[in-house]
Amino acid sequence: MKNYDSTKRILVTGGAGFLGSHLCESLLEEGHEVLCVDNFYTGRRSNIAHLISNPYFEVLRHDICFPLYVEVEINQTHQINEINEINQTDEIDHMDKQNENNTI
Repeated sequence: MKNYDSTKRILVTGGAGFLGSHLCESLLEEGHEVLCVDNFYTGRRSNIAHLISNPYFEVLRHDICFPLYVEVEINQTHQINEINEINQTDEIDHMDKQNENNTI
C-alpha cells in the first residue's frame, strides 16, 4: 500500500542479496525511496534487475567496510540499532543459561 505522505529515503545495505532485494521491493511498494548499497560479493544484480527501472530506486556499488556518506532518514538507523541491541541482549541471556547448565 503506497503512502506518499510518509515517504522516506531508506538505505538498504546488502540490497542485492536475497533478503535485501525483497526488502527493497517491499519498501518501494510502500512508496519509499530506496538506496540499495551492495559490494556484489554475494549479492546478485539479477535479484534487483526488475527494480532498476523504478525512479525511486537507486543502486550504489560500495563496500560498507569503508565510510559512506549519504542522505537518508535517521529514524531508520535508530530502529536498526534498537533491533541489534535486542539481539545482542538475547544472545547474552542465551549464553548465560548455557553456562548455568554446564556448571558442576
